[in-house]
Amino acid sequence: MDTDTATIEMLDTDGQQSLALNTDGDLQVLGGVGDTASALVTSAGLDAGAGNEAQRIVIDAGQLLVDAGNGTNNNATAQIVQNNGGTASQYIEVNGSGGTDGTVSVLGGDGANETALIDSNGTEVQTLSIARGLTVTGGDGLNSSAGISADGTGVDQTVTVTTGNAELTGGAGDNAHAFIDQTDAVGTQDININAADAASNLALLGGTGINADARISAQGTLQTVTLLNGALTVQADQTAAGTANADAYILADNTAAGQDIDVTDGGIVVEGGVGDTETAYISLAGADGTGSQTINLNGMGDFDVLGGTGLNATASVISDGLVQTITLDNGALNVQGDQTGGGNNGGNALVSLAANASGAAVQTLDVTNGGITGSGWPGY
Repeated sequence: MDTDTATIEMLDTDGQQSLALNTDGDLQVLGGVGDTASALVTSAGLDAGAGNEAQRIVIDAGQLLVDAGNGTNNNATAQIVQNNGGTASQYIEVNGSGGTDGTVSVLGGDGANETALIDSNGTEVQTLSIARGLTVTGGDGLNSSAGISADGTGVDQTVTVTTGNAELTGGAGDNAHAFIDQTDAVGTQDININAADAASNLALLGGTGINADARISAQGTLQTVTLLNGALTVQADQTAAGTANADAYILADNTAAGQDIDVTDGGIVVEGGVGDTETAYISLAGADGTGSQTINLNGMGDFDVLGGTGLNATASVISDGLVQTITLDNGALNVQGDQTGGGNNGGNALVSLAANASGAAVQTLDVTNGGITGSGWPGY
């Protein structure tokens, strides 16, 4: 078995690791073609410098590429990890003005179990500041996921894209997810697509593999997703009718959580897939919760919730909290079941406040200059 691993590491639990790429140059963390031929950038630091930055990576004019590999063998991972579980943080900043400069790409591999990951295990914030675009794509191999995660106790995570698009796409391999996750019950997660002068979109697209999901997920007290000038697309697999369960979703999963989504001048599409049980949803989950979900469409833009053509390929906007508020400044709310499947395939579309907790649950749909349309399959 090959075990050719490349590692940059800092093992001192009281220290800091800093990678500074000045003037021009990329940081590439690339898995190899051999079995378990991984590439790692890791720090075990703690309480180090401003913001307790155990690991700090700054690229002045270049790209950050984390790619698990294109070999035919398996288990070759590519990872950037802050792995101290104490009061430690990770800061990553990628700048640039042309070509691939200023972009971050996290790509799963072609072999099985070839994951690509940016992760922080500390209790302090993980921050990614990206100048010109983010791509997270699951791989072709089984379980070859790609993602960005904050796993520490009470950890917050902030991902900001200053201009350009952000796209999360599930892979061609089964269980090859693409994700941005915050996993602790008392942390927060902020996703910001900040371009004001040119359209910059956020897309979550289910893959072609079975169960190859695209997700933004938080288990903490608050998740915010903000687009200053662009469209939000949450779309289960649209191409591989023979596969199943390749979902796309934005989820806040905590009984006391809040989820706020603000989209300006772009609209929102939530659409089920072409395969069986390929669902798309925006959800505040947690049975009988007490939280709230707010979705605002500012400026121009419709909100389309569209059932898919696959069996039980639902599309939904749902809250288990006490409050759900959807506001459109200048657009229509369209909730439409599958229009092609004969009316009996379960391609439903749903906007729902589903809370059963004690208290006065309130759902408000406030639509200006567009109207509300709900339509099932023709003839039903």
